[in-house]
Amino acid sequence: MESEALAKTLNTLKAISDLELSIAELYRYFSEFRASEKDFWMALQEDEQRHARLAQKMAQMLMERNFFCVPNGSFNESSVTNLKNFLERHYRKLQKLEIPTDFKALLSIAWNVEYSLSEMNYLNLFSIAEGEFETLLLTLTSETAAHRSKIGSKISVMRNTLPRSQHRPTPKGNPGTPRKAHFKAHPLKPA
Repeated sequence: MESEALAKTLNTLKAISDLELSIAELYRYFSEFRASEKDFWMALQEDEQRHARLAQKMAQMLMERNFFCVPNGSFNESSVTNLKNFLERHYRKLQKLEIPTDFKALLSIAWNVEYSLSEMNYLNLFSIAEGEFETLLLTLTSETAAHRSKIGSKISVMRNTLPRSQHRPTPKGNPGTPRKAHFKAHPLKPA
């Protein structure tokens, strides 16, 4: 790998590692809001810290040149920066209590984060990667998809268990009020 491509790839892996650590910090912060969901957020935090270590390990492997790989120009490095900015903005808003801190709101933020990570698709970093390096990329990608699914499942459960009002009016008014027939829709037949 040429030195320019290597430097760019190492910078991208460093940015990914920093991003994963920022996500871990956000999830740790989420865990402080309600004790009942603390274990859920802490498990996600630990996974994100491990993802950061995986990105660091890939960078180390690249510097040591222990394997063959070809960088792929289709990976959008700016998406890493954009997501990190999103995290920082939401972290500040949460600290100032400018956005809700209930479980559903926090799940929504987390789902957006994990969805954005999935859209980045770390596999697009390289067009060719061998052995352990490819395994690390696949692990990052599959675990991110698992996080998104886990968070999405929690959101679905919350949607399906929310209490619904038993006394809702029908869209056209009260059910006991007879509707007038429209003369064009129901013309009277001559007798």
